[in-house]
Amino acid sequence: MSFIKKHRFAIITVVIFLVLVILALFALKEIFFPNDKESVYGNRLDGISEVSISDKDISKIKKELTDAKFIETVTHTIEGRRLNFVVTVVAKTDLINAKTSGDVIISNLSDEVKAFYDIQLFIKEKNGDKESLYPIIGYKHKTSINFVW
Repeated sequence: MSFIKKHRFAIITVVIFLVLVILALFALKEIFFPNDKESVYGNRLDGISEVSISDKDISKIKKELTDAKFIETVTHTIEGRRLNFVVTVVAKTDLINAKTSGDVIISNLSDEVKAFYDIQLFIKEKNGDKESLYPIIGYKHKTSINFVW
């Protein structure tokens, strides 16, 4: 007890300093990470539950694409308001034929979905060599009608 009485001023100074450091850390956290409780996308996904893409539509697109003799595999992902399709074509596929896969995707989606989602189409060649035309990427913005390559 005599130690506390003897070093009362130093102990009070250390406690006040620690409280100030803790408050400064909270303030810095708020400055650098102000919205850590909000969604990563913010309000950009508002209305996404009303414009959903069914598994039936996706499987129909995949089936129609894989029925083409030059397409080997099709995979897809949905990231926010963006549909990503990765199409693998067989070797030596003509570029014009490969680009028709974008038309297949567009024709199998409703107008509501096409107006809400951006669509990316990645076309790559299975076992392509260095002189290959692939990979190519097609992108359709929600406001556009066709893919841009």
